[in-house]
Formats: sequence, structure tokens, C-alpha cells
Amino acid sequence: MRCWFKRNGIGVTTADLNEEADLQLNIESTGLEDASRDWIVCNHVLEHADDYQKALRELHRILKPGGRLIISFPIDETLETVKEDRNADENDRIRSFGQIDHWRLFGRDSEAMLRNAGFAVSGISGNGLPDSIRPYTGPADYDVNYLFLCERTEKQMCN
Repeated sequence: MRCWFKRNGIGVTTADLNEEADLQLNIESTGLEDASRDWIVCNHVLEHADDYQKALRELHRILKPGGRLIISFPIDETLETVKEDRNADENDRIRSFGQIDHWRLFGRDSEAMLRNAGFAVSGISGNGLPDSIRPYTGPADYDVNYLFLCERTEKQMCN
């Protein structure tokens, strides 16, 4: 993706907690200035965060008013809402969440969850797209080809 941005003359800063990136930061407390980002791409991160709601508040805080967020996370359409277990051992996390480093799965209310965090939300479905541009889905059979395009609103966020 970084190559695509570069080819199209778009500056990009990468960030990650543990991997090589321009910035090493925690999504729950980035240390970035308020309203300092026009765009954020957050691909399969919320399922790893200690507190996904805090992470969403942080993403909202660092986006400029009208700024956009493209976000994806594992969704199990059989679940109404988030299923998480911070006490699960490694085997339980693999069985319940698809990976050893996942703490949760998200449910059918994911769009409402993002709206509640202060975003205007529309969806981007990967179904029917060519494989070369289809959104990546996780290794579990429950995950769906779906991204959310969010725009920061000035709405008061709920905790």
C-alpha cells in the first residue's frame, strides 16, 4: 500500500506498536496532536488492543474534523455485539477469536459501535471485487470482506 501512495504523490506515515514503522505508538494513547491527521488506515488492530473503545476515542481525537478513517477488524456475523475475553488463555483465544493474539471478535452492531464513537459511517464490501483488490480477511472462517469508511464528526462521543 505504501508504494501505491508514493506512486500517486501522497505522503504517508506508518505506525505500529511492535513492528518496524515510521512511528512506534500505542493506538490507545498515540501522543499525536489533536486533530492532526487527515486520513487514518487502521487494518485489523482493534482486536489486539487492550481497550478497543479507548482506541476508537484516540482515533477520533487525532483525526481532523471531517478527517477520514478506513478501518477493518474481524467480524462474526453470528454475533450481535462484541465478544471478548481478556482472561482467555492462548488455546481459548485461538478457538474463540481465531488467533493467539486476538482478544475479541466484533458483531453485527459494528457500524453502530463506530457511530457511537463519533463517526459518520459507510461500508465498503469486498464481495464481488477482483481478488487483486479484495480486502484482506483473517484466517478464521467467520471473518468477512468488509471495511468501514468513517468520517470524524463533532458529535459528543459516548464512553
